[in-house]
Formats: sequence, C-alpha cells, structure tokens
Amino acid sequence: MEESRQFINQRLNSWKDKKATRGNAEYAALAVAYCEELRRGNAKATAALGEQLDISPAMMAQRIKEARRRLLLTAGEQGRASGEMTRLGMLYTDPKFPGLRQLRLDGKSVESIAKEYRLSAGTISAALIAEGAGDLAGLDEGSED
Repeated sequence: MEESRQFINQRLNSWKDKKATRGNAEYAALAVAYCEELRRGNAKATAALGEQLDISPAMMAQRIKEARRRLLLTAGEQGRASGEMTRLGMLYTDPKFPGLRQLRLDGKSVESIAKEYRLSAGTISAALIAEGAGDLAGLDEGSED
C-alpha cells in the first residue's frame, strides 16, 4: 500500500512540471487526489486540487474531464464535484501495472487483458482509443482479411 501511495504522489507531483508528458498513470493520480477531496466533503475539489498543483481551476476542470474521458474516473453530475475511481483508474495507480498499451505491445489480446484484469473488452478498447492507441484497440481482431 505504501508503494502505491508513493507512486501516486510521484505521478501527482509530476503535474507541477508544466512540460512533463501525461499518461494514464498521471491522470489516475489526479483522479485519486480529486476523489480524496470529495471524500473530505470539499464541494470545490477542482479548485482545491488546482491550487495544490498550481493549475487554474478552469484548466484543472479540463484535466478532470480528461480523466473521465480516459475511463479512469466515473461520470460526474453536471455542475457538481462528483465521481469515483473506476477499476481501470485503480489499476493505473498500481506501480506494477504496465498499462494497456504495453500489454497490447507485448502481444496480449484485448480479450485476455479483459479477463486477467476483470474488465470488459469494450472498456479495454475504449480506453486504448481514449489514450491515443486506437491502433491497438483490437477492433479488427477476429476479422477475416
């Protein structure tokens, strides 16, 4: 658990570097921090997180929206600070999880990843598309060309 917390904190602190590359692990860490603010009862979780990371509230709202698009955070209620970590989001907070892109590059099928990590094949494909790896989403698997 401590290793996971350290990993999350490292990924979260990477948001302070405006030029750093952001992958799913960084967005998942952001989503964890956002959910922690919500659990504390903070109705202004986006603004609080933005202040912590020196990111404007408007930009932080876009980052939270991107975490949702990447399927790392559940959909929230319009105009309210809300949402929860998804199973996929939690996987990306595990320092041992190689990531969907890497699993696909290692030759694993969408179906085998889904089974191993107890996610749907649709979630795996959608998540790969959302992170810009649509070519690995497995949409053509099983087709006869």
